[in-house]
Order: sequence, then C-alpha cells, then structure tokens
Amino acid sequence: MWWEIFGVFGVCLVVYAAVTRFTTLAAITQMGSIQERAMPWASFSKPDAGGGSGHRSTTNTTATSSQQPDKATSSEATSSSSKFDSQGGKLQDVRTKDKVVYTLSVINAVLTAFLFGVVPHYFHWWHSPKAIMYIAHRWYTFRKQNQHYLLYDFCYWANGLTLLYCWVCPWSDVMFQILFVCSNGPLAWAVLAFSQSLIFHSAPHMTSVFIHTSPMLLTFAIRWLLPDEHKANFTIASAEAPIYSDPLNVSTFDLMWKSVVYFYGWWVVLYYVWVFVIMGPRIKRRGYKTLFDRVVSRGPTKFLAKISKNDLIQKAAYMLTHFMFALFTMLLTTVYWRSFWIHVAFVLVIISVSAWNASGFYFTVFLAKYEEELRERAGLPSSQGADGTTPLLSSPRGAKKDQ
Repeated sequence: MWWEIFGVFGVCLVVYAAVTRFTTLAAITQMGSIQERAMPWASFSKPDAGGGSGHRSTTNTTATSSQQPDKATSSEATSSSSKFDSQGGKLQDVRTKDKVVYTLSVINAVLTAFLFGVVPHYFHWWHSPKAIMYIAHRWYTFRKQNQHYLLYDFCYWANGLTLLYCWVCPWSDVMFQILFVCSNGPLAWAVLAFSQSLIFHSAPHMTSVFIHTSPMLLTFAIRWLLPDEHKANFTIASAEAPIYSDPLNVSTFDLMWKSVVYFYGWWVVLYYVWVFVIMGPRIKRRGYKTLFDRVVSRGPTKFLAKISKNDLIQKAAYMLTHFMFALFTMLLTTVYWRSFWIHVAFVLVIISVSAWNASGFYFTVFLAKYEEELRERAGLPSSQGADGTTPLLSSPRGAKKDQ
C-alpha cells in the first residue's frame, strides 16, 4: 500500500541523510538537535573555504601570532615533553573520568536493550529517572556555558511529556498519541545531526542520544510489546476503539491534528514569543546562544538570514520552515503507528545512525584530537607547535585527516 511505501521512503531518507552528512535536514527538523560540544567533530572533518578544517585554521592563526616559527627548536620540544610529563596527573584524572563515563554508558546501553526486550512493561521505570538525571545534568552544563536557553527547545518538552504520560496520565489515549508522533517524528529525526552519536566516553553526546532516542523506544514498547496482562495500564486507543482492541481505528488526521493543536503548535508559538520576542534583547545583550544563531550561519539554511533585515521576520521564517518539516516527519509516524515492521526498521535505522555518527568521530577525530582535548579540559596549555600540529601527531598521515 501507499502508506507502506511512504514509510519505507522515510527510513531510506534517514539513511541517505546520515551517509551523506546532510545535517541541514536535522537542523530544520529539530531545533534542539545541533548543539556545540566541547569538541564538535564534524568541524574537523569538513574543510573550510581555505581548504583546511575550521579548527585547524583557528589554531594555526593563534599559534602563529603568539610564537615565532624559528623558536620551535628541539630544546623547546624537549622542554614541552618534560612539562607534559609533569602535568600527567591532571590528564590522568580526566582519562579516569572518561573511563568511568565509558563504562557506565556501555552498561546503560546493554541494560536498556535487555529491559526493552524482556520487560517492556517496566521500561518507563528505566526511562524516567534517567530522563530527570540527564536533563538536570544538561541544565547544569548549559548554564555554565551560557547555553541554557537551548533547554526551551522541543526535545526537552517532549521528554517532559513522557514523564507526564507515564506517571500522571497513563489513561490518556490522546496524550500517548501525541507522544508517539512527537517521539518518532521530529525528536527521532534529530539524531541525523552529527552531535547525536554513541560516543561512549562523552557524557554530553550520550545525553543527547538518550534525549532523542529513549522516548522513541518507550513509545515503541508501549505500542507494540506490552504483554496482555499489562495492556490495561496504558491507554493508546479512544473509547470508540476500546483499549488495544483496534488502535488502527485512529485516523491519520486525528494523529496529526492532536499532535499539532494540543502540543507542538503551542510549543512553536510559546517558543517564538518567549525566546525571540520577550527574551530576545536579553539573550542578545548577554551573548547567549539559540539554535537559530547557528543554523542561519551555515549550510543551505543561510538563506533565512536574507529574507528580511528584520530579525523577528527572519526568526518567524525559520519557525515556519521548522514547522513544515516537522509536519512531514509527523506524517511518517502515522505509518509507524500502523506497521510493526516498518516501525522496527525505523528504530533500527535511527540507532544505527547514532552508531555511524560515532564511528566518524572515533576514526576521523579521536586519534588526532583526544590528547589535545584532555589538555584543554585539565586546564593545561596546548601542546601544539608553531605550525599548529601536535608532535605526536605531526605525520603526514595524521595531518591528512584534518583536510
């Protein structure tokens, strides 16, 4: 049927966007998807207008302006090496923290898969405390980085809705249908942004993966996997279609209409009025970040900045673009609502994309940049020389990876 073909098309589109690195698709779909990390690896693997990576160019400029090339002697290299050894304690502390995060992240992934498959009716007990913990940690870190206005983005609202449904209104079929559409629509599609990566040693990346995939897994478990004796605990169909007797009676129009009118539409209006109109001057004055500032400065979405000289009109155009593409992803979820296997394929592709994105980090950036990141996080000076390279990584092969 046409809707099955449409659902398969959506799955294929996700794969295409991930493989070709079409991040603009994700930026349009989910306002909370592109967030700067301590080490945004995508910028390392893409050349700038000058032929090198943006990070490499900045580093070279700084290094050249602060050091004379003729001073990069072998004695200085030896001195830097000795200083590096003396500061090894701080680096080791950072490494230890990363090892802990890595271990906990792997355990979390294994337990998530186990509970999802064995006791799906208790999956919300696993999801809920992690949602609170991850979002609280995200607020703490973003507050220190002056990026806390990103917490008004749609992904955090959707995660809040998971808690509201599971613990306050599990009897509400309307709330579950809204949650299903939002979790498998704009929220899941945000994984296409490269920051949504299964980088197990990185708490920020693992937080993003959870925020954008756990609601999808939760709604899948409730929609398809609940044992008969637990189906009465969660309502997904209306009184006209008795609980679990025939959820297919819910029409495509109803799923879309409820999601937009009762939840997503309100978020769009409130976000625009609060963040852009009311808080706009304060955000600009204090140098805070919103996703709009990033999206209009890169890729095909730069055209939004040229629509009008009026800042609010630019932002209204951005919200409209976001709204239209979100509707497209929501329409795809109506297929997942009706087809178990297409929904399975979609979930597998989204999880696979997060793993694919992580592989790009580990094989493109990790070996060349991890040591430098450790020094930065430990509060130590850069180990790069006057030419912007790290002594241990200055081989032509290593340099080529930054091009």
